[in-house]
Amino acid sequence: LSAGLDILCEELKSDDDASQKVQVLVVKCGGRAEILSDWVDAESFDPPTLEADGGTPLGQAVTLAADMLEQRKQEYKKAGVSYLKPWLFIISDGIPTDSWKSAADDLINLEKQGKFTTFPIAVEGADIKIMNSFAIREAQKLDGIEFKKLFKWISASVRIGSQRADDTETIS
Repeated sequence: LSAGLDILCEELKSDDDASQKVQVLVVKCGGRAEILSDWVDAESFDPPTLEADGGTPLGQAVTLAADMLEQRKQEYKKAGVSYLKPWLFIISDGIPTDSWKSAADDLINLEKQGKFTTFPIAVEGADIKIMNSFAIREAQKLDGIEFKKLFKWISASVRIGSQRADDTETIS
């Protein structure tokens, strides 16, 4: 996963549009839910070191991530800055160790309201049913440990998204 974040970082920095328009936030859901890398422009993103650490408070982590997305959007609205609909990637083994069900329901409701788009990614051994509980779209299963391929795909998608204007939210 750490190698994948390194690839994401390199790919985003190598694209002029993405490096200047994309912002990244990394929330940890191992041990305890916490922000490992606060909002930063892609050109300044320095991937955090990731380590396995106890349980998986996935409900707490997605709630924190959704709150951070909404807070960032409000900052943009207040400043009159247009933005694209945020993307939330959930990469997990899909076996939360906290009370996750209401957080999953809240996340789906927020996605249905158009607040962001969620991409659940289930790693090997994941409970796909649980991962599917966190988004409108079905979780994609990561075969083996193909994190590098995953992050190359994420990088390419984000680069394309940074050039699009049709997902820009209206600022009122």
